Amino acid sequence: MLLGARLLRLLDAGLEGALLAIVAGSALAFGAVHPWAYLSIFWACLALALLLGLRVAVLHGLRGRLGRGVFCLHPSRRFVEPKDEGAVGWPFELGQALVPRPPLLLPGLAFALWVGIQLLPLGSGCKPLTVSPPDTLRGLAFLASALTLHLTAAVVFGKHQARDRFRKALAGLAVILAVVGLAQLASGETRIYGFFEPWEKGTGFFGPFVNRNHFAGYMLLTTPVCLALLATAYSRYTQRVGVRPNLRRRLVALETREGTRLLYACVPALFAIGALFATTSRGGIAAFAIGLMLAAVGLKRQRGVPAWALAL
Repeated sequence: MLLGARLLRLLDAGLEGALLAIVAGSALAFGAVHPWAYLSIFWACLALALLLGLRVAVLHGLRGRLGRGVFCLHPSRRFVEPKDEGAVGWPFELGQALVPRPPLLLPGLAFALWVGIQLLPLGSGCKPLTVSPPDTLRGLAFLASALTLHLTAAVVFGKHQARDRFRKALAGLAVILAVVGLAQLASGETRIYGFFEPWEKGTGFFGPFVNRNHFAGYMLLTTPVCLALLATAYSRYTQRVGVRPNLRRRLVALETREGTRLLYACVPALFAIGALFATTSRGGIAAFAIGLMLAAVGLKRQRGVPAWALAL
């Protein structure tokens, strides 16, 4: 029982670290558009699937011994106790589903089935329906990897601490990508990282990606995460300064923990937005503007955000 609880904690930490490594590595490896990069992702996702299977087995074993409930592994790692108000340590819930069902799992499986049918010898002359079986197999491998990552995220992000850590890690990744891209733009370098010549000659590129549109698309995903962290930090800062604060109180509050965190939260958002606009990708910039408008409408309806804040 104690060994199972320890192993479960190691598996959860390993899954979280592997998920972040795959997300960051796929971006830093020139966007993972070359075979050596996406083949590595395929193998990494296969390892994730094996870890998920091992986690299911450990959960099933612990449930058979402890029953359904929430338990804690003591910080000393010498005993397990039921979680209550006085319990401390690492909590784990045995009442959860052994295999979670994230929102895109069933649609993804249905799509994988449809792709798999195209590989069956159902065409004329008992040939596959697809005109290119190798390309279809590669697409199926990408789909299986994406579903594995989706399932891993559903397991890992069941705890809000893991979600917070991942958001901060993504914001840090956005800063790294932006620094690489802006430094490349300022220096006029024609090779990625100063040594890699991309295959896509004449299409332009930016940062660690083989072209600016790929970079803009990725920053389009990370920028809202940076803005969400900034919004959270600003909310805590406003709670610190109180109701109807004057300018002096706002400035003094910047010396507090909430004010310092607000200043730090501005850095990823500014880097991400600046790098996104520096790509001059029309599609990426237009999608960012439309996304901001949709988010503003949602915030206006839910929280009553003042008009001046939306304009800013």
